[in-house]
Amino acid sequence: MRPPARPLLAIALALSLAPLARAQLQVEIVEPQSNYLLYEPILLKIKIANGTGRVLELKDFGNKGWLRFLVTRGSAMMVKPVQEFSQPGMVLEPGDVARFTFNLTPYYGLRDPGAYSVQVVVRVPGFSGDVMSRPTLFNVLRGHEVWSKEITPPGVAQPRKFSLITHLVRDDRQHLDRAYLYAQVESEAENLVFACRQLGPLVQGERIESLFDSAYGWHVLFRSGANTFGYYQFDIAGRVTENKELAKTQTRPRLLVQGGQIELVGGVSREDFGSSDSLTGTQPPAVLTPGQGIPPSEEQRSRKKKDQNPPQ
Repeated sequence: MRPPARPLLAIALALSLAPLARAQLQVEIVEPQSNYLLYEPILLKIKIANGTGRVLELKDFGNKGWLRFLVTRGSAMMVKPVQEFSQPGMVLEPGDVARFTFNLTPYYGLRDPGAYSVQVVVRVPGFSGDVMSRPTLFNVLRGHEVWSKEITPPGVAQPRKFSLITHLVRDDRQHLDRAYLYAQVESEAENLVFACRQLGPLVQGERIESLFDSAYGWHVLFRSGANTFGYYQFDIAGRVTENKELAKTQTRPRLLVQGGQIELVGGVSREDFGSSDSLTGTQPPAVLTPGQGIPPSEEQRSRKKKDQNPPQ
């Protein structure tokens, strides 16, 4: 009658080791940002380190995802998801460290200015409970609108508002706040924000050029440094179709209207004077590792306000 006791002993041992294994799986948000513009992509850089000594497979089970977030506003108000998401699974060998970026904005009701807290929650098969990161605090703030125009492009049912907004971003290296320029495209009638994109640092007091061509392409030119400029072209959904970093030469870069077309003249682009020169005004793209490219959440539209009946 003694042999049957061995499986029971193994089960008891596994249960006793589960809290230890859970403690050895580290989940954290790295390089957190303290302030975000309202509707800006909140890109959380997530790190998961497997120190359990065994292979871990992170994957969805039924209708339960392996990754979720605990978001609160103020001290205790829970922020519910506004739409579902599914993060690609992964297998972590002992000692593996996974790093990926997740855009929180389209999936959680971060639609009001205020102070928030977020924790990453990871569900692992065989663990007695979820593994959570430490809380990360951040603020969602309203920026200052410096330009806007409402138009109704062909094929679009409702008017769209195109806006340029300034917002202070903390520079941790220099320990100061810098003004950054953002481009936003929204439809108030449809309750949608199509894009809210950071363009780069802005020299305050300098003129910003913002024009539409005959095909409703949106062109924006702004000064990003002492002798540097940023140029963006967008489609009607706020997607970037062209982007250049420019250096001032004998003439300042400017936008010129030519028969319904917009031409960028003056200055010299970064490609022309070499990649070794340093220009301010761009941010490196978020990359998902393991996997390829930017997470699907980066391309999602955001509801301007919370849905009346968000998913539970």
